[in-house]
Amino acid sequence: MTAAEFKLLCEEKQRDSVMRNGVMVAQMEYDFHKIFLFQIDSFYVEFFFSLHSNELEWHNVFEETELLSPYLEQIDITDAL
Repeated sequence: MTAAEFKLLCEEKQRDSVMRNGVMVAQMEYDFHKIFLFQIDSFYVEFFFSLHSNELEWHNVFEETELLSPYLEQIDITDAL
């Protein structure tokens, strides 16, 4: 599936697709949200959950690897050095 095909799905089918086919690669907290990053094929999906209500508020779909920077900055490599 491509990112364009994914975006054509209704929101419920998008969530189902992420849960069935996605691989969670990272998570972080930012600005009152807990964000989960999933990879599906050659694109990424971020789910933004409210820290207050624990409900999914929105999601973001992207293919650009530059948008992975906030996640990469959180990886601690001190033990690998």
